[in-house]
Amino acid sequence: MRHEQGGRVAPRWLAMAREALNEEMERTSFLYGGNAAYLEDMQARYERDPDSVPAEWRAFFSGLDDPREDVEKAARGASWKRENWPIAANGDLVSALDGDWGAAEKHLGGKIQEKAQKAGAELSTDAINRATTDSVRAIMMIRAYRMRGHLHANLD
Repeated sequence: MRHEQGGRVAPRWLAMAREALNEEMERTSFLYGGNAAYLEDMQARYERDPDSVPAEWRAFFSGLDDPREDVEKAARGASWKRENWPIAANGDLVSALDGDWGAAEKHLGGKIQEKAQKAGAELSTDAINRATTDSVRAIMMIRAYRMRGHLHANLD
């Protein structure tokens, strides 16, 4: 019996052999996702000081011939990782989205006043309060869409 593999017709025994080898590799390999951070850290240590890792790992890493910058970058973690994440509890965004509008108003009022001063504009207390209220209302509307928008969506 034959079956297709990669656009070619291969004997069934070959496909079964490859499948068995893949399963064996998956069960016994140290190169899987759960070890990724450990291996990246060890490779970065190797790049800084080859004698800091055992001889068999030195041989393995020397065979990879990866650029040092790439190794160090991978060991630092994901490129999309942000310093301000997760958002701190009681931060201005969290308070605005959890319904604690008073805290959001105070924070936004301070930001609006600070930006106006940097721009050299003088705003009255009334203007700051109006801008703050408008900003909070916009955030409230966004929150309403996020929380209830699916109830009004026509998905059919």
